[in-house]
Amino acid sequence: MPKTPTLTNRTTEDITWDGSPLTRYVWQKDIPRRLTRANPSFRTLCEYGYVLERGKVVCSSPSHRDHLFCNNVARNTFQKPCELLKFTKINGSLTVATVPEDSASRYVISPEILIETDSRMFEEIAETIASLSLLETRTCERLSGA
Repeated sequence: MPKTPTLTNRTTEDITWDGSPLTRYVWQKDIPRRLTRANPSFRTLCEYGYVLERGKVVCSSPSHRDHLFCNNVARNTFQKPCELLKFTKINGSLTVATVPEDSASRYVISPEILIETDSRMFEEIAETIASLSLLETRTCERLSGA
């Protein structure tokens, strides 16, 4: 009997796809909605490279924090997400000051949390494929009377 994938041992090889181009297109178009519903931090991670954790903005570096504070981080999309632990500046020549002390408590520098959130997002995407395959299997069984 094949080993059942778990959160800790799942790889891309554990994910099956029915091969249908139509199913894949619908699934891809639905990813942003599904991910945002599952965890709103997935959207901010893809778009700006940060997550909200317990009311704090978790960033990858002090520079990331400073540019977020000054609204100098370019928005990415689910189709072209922000690279993990990196960000794109809106204005590359802008020199930003360090976040003032009274606002600094709202930010946390933790690449580890960003990496963990990225892993959870992968798991969520993998789960949508598994759920879709199960739904298709059940639909086929129902239509065939099995």
